[in-house]
Amino acid sequence: MRVGLSALETPAKSGGNSGGGGMGRYLSYFILGDGETKIIRLLTDATDLVAVKFHEFIQDKNGKFQNFVFAPDFHGGGEDWVAKYGGKTTDYNTKELVDSKPRERIVGIAVEREEIQVEENGRKVVKTQDKLTQFEGKDGKVYNARNFMVIKQYNAFWRQLGGYHNEFGTICDRDYKITRNGTGRDIVYSIIPKNPDADWNNDGSSLEALHTLYGYGTGKDMDGNELTVESDDRFLYCRETLTEWLENQSSEDRVREALVGGDTITAVSSSGPAPSWASDAPDEPQASPAPASANSEVSSLRARLERHR
Repeated sequence: MRVGLSALETPAKSGGNSGGGGMGRYLSYFILGDGETKIIRLLTDATDLVAVKFHEFIQDKNGKFQNFVFAPDFHGGGEDWVAKYGGKTTDYNTKELVDSKPRERIVGIAVEREEIQVEENGRKVVKTQDKLTQFEGKDGKVYNARNFMVIKQYNAFWRQLGGYHNEFGTICDRDYKITRNGTGRDIVYSIIPKNPDADWNNDGSSLEALHTLYGYGTGKDMDGNELTVESDDRFLYCRETLTEWLENQSSEDRVREALVGGDTITAVSSSGPAPSWASDAPDEPQASPAPASANSEVSSLRARLERHR
């Protein structure tokens, strides 16, 4: 495992294509189809990115496909839980189930944004804002949420952002508009930087303020209130840090429960995208998303969020 800017160095060996998620909503994977575009705001700077090996497209006990962090790489030794519990992946050519070969990917966490048109000085301009959604939880209640994503990609993707880090001193001071073109082994990503925050500085205070805004690893909302299972706005915040997510993804409990059943894992995790030949879509645990609402409640919420910009 490599952390920070060293994660952007070309690994000794690499192969294949990239795979693409309680107290807070699960972290999804950042996934784009051919020709699709998403706008993101990174919460992990280049110095916090992690390069670690993954078991990818492992068929679980329900026939779905999941990704797992290769525990010996993340922990610097120990047992490979996927191998221990008989995890298999599908061979690209034969479509037969075979032993998995862990492959290195670089990971970071981001929040999804969206473009809107507003009028300024008599003309229309494009700005960005958090993409808010609503979904129904297991308790039947509808919650407002932001979409926090794990970006798990190969070195070439992140090296583009590494170039922006060298130029701007950070990759967290602005939104990025990302478009995918191509399929299979011929995928190219276009990453366009948007305008930076006007008052951003690189002494660490602005990044800390960004983390406070999104509750990244703080356990609190933007006003400093502790988030609990009773907090209706808890799904607006990213309580799980990248390190915590990696720990969960590499845990024996998660692998055992997913592959053979047993004790229920305590942290909700994301299923990875299925290979192109797979007939089943990946599981999306915990809640079913619903269309974003334009009602007064969401409008009021957005106004509150924007006051913290």
